[in-house]
Amino acid sequence: MGRRIKNELFLKRAAHASRVVVVSDYWKQFLNNHGITNVSKVHNGLPIENFDFDQEKVDKLKKELSPDDKPIIHLGIPAKLKGTKKAYHELKGMDAKFITTGRKDYHLPVEHLNPDYEGYLRILAAADVVVSMSQFDEGWGLFVHEALLAGTPVVGTGRGGMSELLNGGDQIVCEEFSDLKSSVRKALDMKESLGKSGHQFVKQFSVERMVSGWDQIFKEIP
Repeated sequence: MGRRIKNELFLKRAAHASRVVVVSDYWKQFLNNHGITNVSKVHNGLPIENFDFDQEKVDKLKKELSPDDKPIIHLGIPAKLKGTKKAYHELKGMDAKFITTGRKDYHLPVEHLNPDYEGYLRILAAADVVVSMSQFDEGWGLFVHEALLAGTPVVGTGRGGMSELLNGGDQIVCEEFSDLKSSVRKALDMKESLGKSGHQFVKQFSVERMVSGWDQIFKEIP
């Protein structure tokens, strides 16, 4: 009920704004479908240079995380709306090393890491597959964006703006938890090609492109 009221208030205000800026095709279409046409899209951008990894350090971290060379599956943030707990319970029978990072809303019996940002990106690069089973419509999907830029395959629900990242990067969309295990196995089998296609797609979303998009909007607004 509360969320519906907030959505209605947002839509009313958006209709009277001089410009509404969104970060993905999904939300531009969402607003257009509600009769709001004063919408511009500026994709989120990331500093590409932050993803120029020292492969020796990545390989060392991979060995530290999984000494027995089991595939490393990054489940994301242990948060309810991220679907992390359900994802773990679907996948826990796999012979793999599971990790989570970031804030913790609850405990899972996996290794949880809370490094600085540089270390976090290196963890993404060391992972064999990233899983993002979000149960809400993402604005964009920063976690997925970072993983793809790190060259790591992603399996995700594709909800909200995440769909643009997964579909554009030829990743694996998995809408149902019951399909998650087979989807992750497929991602592991296709790790090299998925990693390349994902990176190739998201490298266009640079900070420079984002700034240019905002500059253009400011020029257009009276």
